[in-house]
Amino acid sequence: MASTTTAADSAKSIPLPTFDGEAKNFQLWWTRFKPYAAVKRFSQAIQRTADPNLPDTEGAAIDTTTAAGRAQTVALERNMLAIASLTMAFQTEGLINLMLKAVSTDWPRGGA
Repeated sequence: MASTTTAADSAKSIPLPTFDGEAKNFQLWWTRFKPYAAVKRFSQAIQRTADPNLPDTEGAAIDTTTAAGRAQTVALERNMLAIASLTMAFQTEGLINLMLKAVSTDWPRGGA
């Protein structure tokens, strides 16, 4: 019997790597988290430099009838997925407090 599993189905089953806050475990977690982000299609949101398509604020008015507006919408979605994934990956109160530092008036849900 032929398998009907698609790449998208396989990507859904990849578990989120979690981080316990121990410095000695960070490199292993980050090495696993980066490919997770790539498979889930938000790796651009966790780069050292900001996504050039990300609007200045989370609540910016976006004209989705333009190519630039559609790119901004996709960048916002990547950012939200990154924030959600990081929040779920972090396993300690101290790490969650770090996430809260990413929250601002411009980014009430946080900027990855």
